[in-house]
Amino acid sequence: MRKEEVDSERPLYQIQNFRNVVDECGIKELKTEAVEKHLSFWGSDHSPLLIEFSGCVEGRTCGHVRRSRFCFDEAWAEDQECEAIIKENWSFDFGWNLLSNVKEKLRKGGKSLHKWGLRKRRKDTFAEIKKLEENLAVFSRYYQWRDWQARREEEKKLNKLLLMEEIYWKQRSRVLWLA
Repeated sequence: MRKEEVDSERPLYQIQNFRNVVDECGIKELKTEAVEKHLSFWGSDHSPLLIEFSGCVEGRTCGHVRRSRFCFDEAWAEDQECEAIIKENWSFDFGWNLLSNVKEKLRKGGKSLHKWGLRKRRKDTFAEIKKLEENLAVFSRYYQWRDWQARREEEKKLNKLLLMEEIYWKQRSRVLWLA
């Protein structure tokens, strides 16, 4: 903040305290082509400040692609691979700062789970369901008593996968509804 811009009606100690906070936080003045607007306010004694940067399209951030946030899929909880991925990512140490360490573990773990979940969901689940349905169709056509146990196992696997699908779509519809 330049000295010539200081409001002369403010006490000097307030200005000095503000400068101390700016210095302490490492806030720097950036040279931009930004336009500052004070918006109208109601129900408060503060008016909101809108800063528009040149080169930005309204409603978008400049130069940054907004990624959707990570969302844990409830159906993953039943999978042993999911547990292994969480344990693996949680075992890393990313530094001495506890909060940064936890944030980085969550970020990396979420990224790993997301990649694994996409691969698992798209490739494995659909293919597995199709394969199990085909196997059960064969069992139905050529059913023999000795095949009963194998058929029962296939049905259990199929039911588990279909339950995972149901959980996924139930959770997905709730997420879409809330968005």
